[in-house]
Amino acid sequence: WGEEAPEAIELYRRESSLNPLAINKNSGACGLVQALPCSKLPCKLENTICQIQWGKKYIQRRYKTIDNALAFHDRWGWY
Repeated sequence: WGEEAPEAIELYRRESSLNPLAINKNSGACGLVQALPCSKLPCKLENTICQIQWGKKYIQRRYKTIDNALAFHDRWGWY
């Protein structure tokens, strides 16, 4: 994430408490990045680097920037 690492860490802290093995019992979202459905992740939950890479691509596709993703999370409580 480079300079945006603190923002990414904050987003993932909110979503998974920085636990790469986290699974949301209500939605089924999983991992550090809380992929939904979990099958979107192209790797096992133990592969934190893969999760971070996937999360970065997802955020860039959907929100363009990590700041936009955080702003969306601030408003809706999820991203």
